[in-house]
Amino acid sequence: MKKLYLLAFVAAVMMSCGMEVVKTGPEYGFELLKSDKFEDVDMSRLPDIGGVKVQGDYVSIQYHGKYYDYKINSVNSNEAVRYATPRYYTWVFDIEKVSPSAQSYDGLIVKKYMDDIYPADPEMCDYVNVFEKGYNANGGYVWPYDVKGRVDIPRHFLKNYEETKLPELKFTNLEFEAGDDGTVANIPPIVGDAKSIVVKGTTVEISDGKNNVSLEIFPYSDHEYGDGSYYCYDFYTKPTADCPKLSFSVGRTLNADDGIILLVGNEDADALIGGFNIDKDDFLSWGNLKRNICVCHPSDEEYDTWKKSAK
Repeated sequence: MKKLYLLAFVAAVMMSCGMEVVKTGPEYGFELLKSDKFEDVDMSRLPDIGGVKVQGDYVSIQYHGKYYDYKINSVNSNEAVRYATPRYYTWVFDIEKVSPSAQSYDGLIVKKYMDDIYPADPEMCDYVNVFEKGYNANGGYVWPYDVKGRVDIPRHFLKNYEETKLPELKFTNLEFEAGDDGTVANIPPIVGDAKSIVVKGTTVEISDGKNNVSLEIFPYSDHEYGDGSYYCYDFYTKPTADCPKLSFSVGRTLNADDGIILLVGNEDADALIGGFNIDKDDFLSWGNLKRNICVCHPSDEEYDTWKKSAK
């Protein structure tokens, strides 16, 4: 009988303390500062959250100087580049508190500015959103925090993630047209003399008929958006010994007879150097130029809004 009482006591203690937490793998942590960039946030309600740690299957959130553990729901958690913030890499953690004494935070979004692709900008700091229920009609509230320093969580930390892998886009019979602000010094010869360009997977193959160059696309630099009458697909390529960092923008209208435009920029010189106007028959990949081929793309609603304005 004493043994049964002991087991019941142990079970009661475990329930009061929350489930057992076993963390594996490296720990990634960073300090947080209350953000003043969101005018619609009631700062008087902003919780005193001072830091975040991520390790294995758990997120730990520090408030009032103490860390509390939350279990990551891996099925509902993911990482990608989002349309609203295309220059940030985003981790979305769906979480559930472990200890009954912890606050009921339901989600954590961590955003890291991709300075491996884009220029350093002191205004583009890393930041965190913490989701908590109960403060508005929609049943939740988003608390914003700036990160002190940089986020150090690696890409592909979560099981669910997007990655750059573009379908084949083949441009032929090319004739380069220099832009108004383009100078010969900023135009790589292989681009100025290009006869064909083939985008596929994570590479861009450029040929002038005699010479070929293969450029690697920066992971997560690819994104789609509507711009006036054009729907655009943009990405950046890594520099090589013979070629600077380049930006590419593929633009199409709702009418395929308009053909395709392909604009090229020399990012090392911060200049749009020119591009190509490609007739319908010289673009050989109409079946592949669909929506949502880039890792970052508008929602259906955002696309429909652009489509109505582009008519």
